[in-house]
Amino acid sequence: MAGPASIILAGVAAVGALTSAGMSFSAAARQKKAAKAARIKSEKLLLEAKKNLEKMKYNFDGLNVPLDAYEKAATEDTLTQQMAIQALQEGDPRNLAAGIGGVNQVAVDSAENRRIALSKELFDNRKMKIEKKTEVEDELISMGLGQSKQYAQESQDMKEAANASQIAGVSSIGQAAATMSDASKTFGAGKQSKAITDISADISTTTPFANFSKGDISSFLRNNVSREDLFAYQQDASLFDFSVLNGELSFKKK
Repeated sequence: MAGPASIILAGVAAVGALTSAGMSFSAAARQKKAAKAARIKSEKLLLEAKKNLEKMKYNFDGLNVPLDAYEKAATEDTLTQQMAIQALQEGDPRNLAAGIGGVNQVAVDSAENRRIALSKELFDNRKMKIEKKTEVEDELISMGLGQSKQYAQESQDMKEAANASQIAGVSSIGQAAATMSDASKTFGAGKQSKAITDISADISTTTPFANFSKGDISSFLRNNVSREDLFAYQQDASLFDFSVLNGELSFKKK
């Protein structure tokens, strides 16, 4: 027969289950808080990386073709041309016209070569800037997509972890309720059995019930009388008519 000790032990078990439920709900809250902190940190690092990339993109504008070298070469060619013409003027006048023509042609060819070389360098420089800026733009886009994917995964993981913790918490609460319910049923059944035993012991000693054993009376009470009526009878027997009619046990309210 279960007694108060069963209720105490069941209460301890229920408290343990409720404590587990509280821990599960607390774990869910901590998981959400940790996920939020990690996301803020990740956003800060990503923003810093994006700023650095943006700076790098504009730094390419400062990478230009060194024009000083071309200007110096042009100046030197001009001086060489002037010196050659001066030398021709100091020489045979018959060779002056032809000599000047040759000097001018050399100067023209040199200038053309410089123009072609400079145009190519300017083109390559412009192409390099475009390619580098495109690479930076692609990297920024990739970072954005990666961040979006990361956030989606983190959000899903956080939901699953939080749901698991909440389910565990609800389960623990259910376990606590079931434990107390089972204890209550067990204790209630024990009280009913004790009431039947006590009533049977008292009744079997009276004259009207002399032909019935304690076992007969107990079996009758267990099969025919509700628990509430048993307890009420123990409180006030005058409210009920428990007697023997025509050789049979009878129990009814007055």
